[in-house]
Amino acid sequence: MGDVEIGAARCPRLVGRDDELARLRAAVDEARYGRGSAVAVIGPPGIGKSRLIGELSGLGAEVLVGRAVPGAWTAHRPLIEVLATGLRGLPWPNRVTLDPYRAVLDRLLTAHVSSGESDDRVWVIAETLLRVLRAIRGDDPQVVVLEDLHWSDPDTLDVVEYVADNLARERCLLVLTAREEPGPVLVVLDRLARRAAVHTVRLGALSERSVLEMAAACLGGRPGNAVRDLLHRAHGTPLMIEELLASTDAGVDVPRTVVELTMARVRRLSVAARRCVFAAAVLGEGADPALLRGMLGLPIEEVGDAVREAAAADLVEVADADTVAFRHSLTRDAVLASMLPGERAGWATRALVVLDDIDADWRQFGGLAADLAEVAGDPHRAAALLVRAGRHDASRGALATAEAALRRAGALAEGDARRPPTRTKLSPMS
Repeated sequence: MGDVEIGAARCPRLVGRDDELARLRAAVDEARYGRGSAVAVIGPPGIGKSRLIGELSGLGAEVLVGRAVPGAWTAHRPLIEVLATGLRGLPWPNRVTLDPYRAVLDRLLTAHVSSGESDDRVWVIAETLLRVLRAIRGDDPQVVVLEDLHWSDPDTLDVVEYVADNLARERCLLVLTAREEPGPVLVVLDRLARRAAVHTVRLGALSERSVLEMAAACLGGRPGNAVRDLLHRAHGTPLMIEELLASTDAGVDVPRTVVELTMARVRRLSVAARRCVFAAAVLGEGADPALLRGMLGLPIEEVGDAVREAAAADLVEVADADTVAFRHSLTRDAVLASMLPGERAGWATRALVVLDDIDADWRQFGGLAADLAEVAGDPHRAAALLVRAGRHDASRGALATAEAALRRAGALAEGDARRPPTRTKLSPMS
């Protein structure tokens, strides 16, 4: 096969992770026979944690995924996502009879206090999760994936620790992903590892042989000498390999950084698609379609065209419920890094206006609104939203997450105490 110089985007198969995948497959097989366990997959951004986890869907087990996201001042978000996905479409409560845990489920899934008393201590929430997962899976093996726990709230980590300690007799594999950066999640994983309650899989840089194999898979043929030279700049990081290959043009030197690589692709988009990408970056890891349409001020058909163009450029993808998500958190970081502070503030202000206009539910959008208010230069509103979120979490027993939100609110209020309050419209979220 001849040399190939120009290619694009994602690798069609997993490369260079045979040992790590074999460890996960063995853990699924163990769970199949009632010997559950927890595996933590950790490594730097772009190293391929999510790509490895994606292989689990082909192992004959139900896979439920929950993700932590940056700036979400809501307790238990990844766990709520897992529960909501697992229970979706099931008759409730006919098939799942969990009367002792109904009050906890009502609070987690519907954001209101049920008629019964709810005990929201860590072990009660953790036992609720374990019992629901058992009821959902029946006799089949199950994989529960909690991604990006470096962004998780502290109360979720408490529940994760309890669940990992109590999987030995379950047909369930718990997979946790996190960046290998100092923080609370690594403290929890270290405690679990010392108790042999979690097996840690550390992903490092790909070998030179695997880099070339990955490039050949992406390009559909052997990379030529010019491309091989460029690949040294990726330092064995799968995301960077894909970015370099996607940005390679014959005779053109490829920029060195993720920001430059990403923005070279953004600049090739139409004006509408570029604006869509910028707005989505300010909205976060998953952009709500209603907010995106309001921020862009375009008809729904034109917004759809813009999203499809950005997706074709491999910048974003459309997730459940038409949510626009970035292909990787580093892609979003690159877009944000390319924007001037005034641009970010302008988009954040537009988003806040849209939230007011649609009379958004603060329980769903309160964390996002607080982040947007801070970016928009309105710390009073950000602090007010964080205080309300903290009070709500405290009422649900999520005391660690409530404390974090209130501390953040206090820091914003203290930093802004020297200037007069800004007059802003406060929606029902505030």
